[in-house]
Amino acid sequence: MQFAYRYGNNRYGLSLNRQGENFEAIFEGTTYRGSVREIAPGFLEIRLPSRRVRVHVAAQGRNRHVFLDGGVYQLERISPTVSTDDDETLDDSIISPITGKFTALNVAPEDMVKKGDTLAMIEAMKMEHRLKAPRDGVVARVCSVSVGQQIEEGELVVELEASE
Repeated sequence: MQFAYRYGNNRYGLSLNRQGENFEAIFEGTTYRGSVREIAPGFLEIRLPSRRVRVHVAAQGRNRHVFLDGGVYQLERISPTVSTDDDETLDDSIISPITGKFTALNVAPEDMVKKGDTLAMIEAMKMEHRLKAPRDGVVARVCSVSVGQQIEEGELVVELEASE
């Protein structure tokens, strides 16, 4: 999975591959391997070969408040494909607002969509979340999660071609 965050005026990219508790993460060109387990909701224990850390992550919309080693870091989740600070380009990526079961994908790459079209649906806590097109456009890509599988909060669902 690809993630991107803004911290202050800087943009950081993260590539994460997880299998169970084990992970491989590439952050700013450095590869980290280890394991992670959730101690309690939002509280993680991350084990690296040389270090073990406990982290608390609190989500609030697109923001993540990370409590680590006595510091507090506020990160803003942005589209992993955005390479500019122009916030209008954020509308090109439709991101899962919640972790849940991916129940429908109504588009494919190169499909034309109109603002308000339902692009995908996610079910969580017996509620259906309809993800709608934020503008007219053409689908550039869709997520790799199959219908019926779990999708994580913040994961890219559909990306529209960049608006001109």
